[in-house]
Amino acid sequence: MIATDTRLNNFDFLRLSAAILVLFSHCYPLAGRSADEPVLNFLGYETGGGVAVAVFFTISGYLIAASWLRGRSALDYLTKRVMRIFPGLAVAVLLSIVLGALLTPLKLRDYLSHELTLNYLSNIWLHIHYHLPQVFAENPHPHAINGSLWTLPIEFFLYIMVLLLGISTLLRPWPMLGLALLCLLALVGIRHIPALADMVVLSAAPLKLALRMGCFFVLGACCYLFRQHIAYRLPTAALLLLGLLLTKGTVLGFYFYMLALPYLVFYFAQLDTPRLRATSHHGDLSYGIYIYAFPVQQLIMHLYGPGLSIGTFFVLALLPTLMLAYLSWRCIEAPALAWARSPRIPSWFQRLMPKRAQP
Repeated sequence: MIATDTRLNNFDFLRLSAAILVLFSHCYPLAGRSADEPVLNFLGYETGGGVAVAVFFTISGYLIAASWLRGRSALDYLTKRVMRIFPGLAVAVLLSIVLGALLTPLKLRDYLSHELTLNYLSNIWLHIHYHLPQVFAENPHPHAINGSLWTLPIEFFLYIMVLLLGISTLLRPWPMLGLALLCLLALVGIRHIPALADMVVLSAAPLKLALRMGCFFVLGACCYLFRQHIAYRLPTAALLLLGLLLTKGTVLGFYFYMLALPYLVFYFAQLDTPRLRATSHHGDLSYGIYIYAFPVQQLIMHLYGPGLSIGTFFVLALLPTLMLAYLSWRCIEAPALAWARSPRIPSWFQRLMPKRAQP
């Protein structure tokens, strides 16, 4: 069984590594070299960024199920989820607008009143827009300010799903396993209906992509709910890795990857590696890296152009992103989460919230 206390598992290290992998993977399309992305060339069905986001959703499913079942109330659960997403996001969105004001050729008043600027503000409440007026227009990947934001509405939707399942007493092992099976079957089915697969949901992503991340989240939740019955052993992990190698580049490989990744993530999470666990001593920088990396990379590409090597581009982007992530954690995210653990919410409002069902 994997402890949910980050001092006793490798979740923080995994999330930090996944966030950096997203940054590295994005170097290729942002430099106009999407075809050279190494993980996609190796696997044939997923980029490094896609694998990293799958890791995020898998871990999230595990920890969010635990959060509901160990929380004091529905209000306690919801407060923590809101504080985890929105304060850091709001600051990142506002800073992007400030950056855009420095880069756009428009006059400040025209820029601030522009429809695209007003639309970009709606990212704060998860209505996703990517463009600011005439910002990064000459970049190899033009106009997009923060292409990573698409995952956040999906993530928050899944938080609400867990809330509703918990209130209705369905957040239990076998109902969740059934939900995971339905998600996987739906993912298989929509591959044959392109109009449905490409339909944008939650103003964020095509249904096929949102459903894929939902599958990883639900499978992660199942791993928590069945935690007493799952043994994470090296021979099994090695066989799954071998299976991924043997099936890479095939449709079968994609579905094998969907099922194998959660086991591999949690196998690594439970390894006794004190040095990796020490990552948590510096705080959880993964969210800050994720929400700041893309605009930092676009700024670097704007300043230096596509002649940069991928290695130089990666290093130039990583250092300021880490600084912003650290400041975000210390100044915004950690204080918000501390408040969420003991919010001063009137008792009359707490009584209006549904009671948390016992597992």
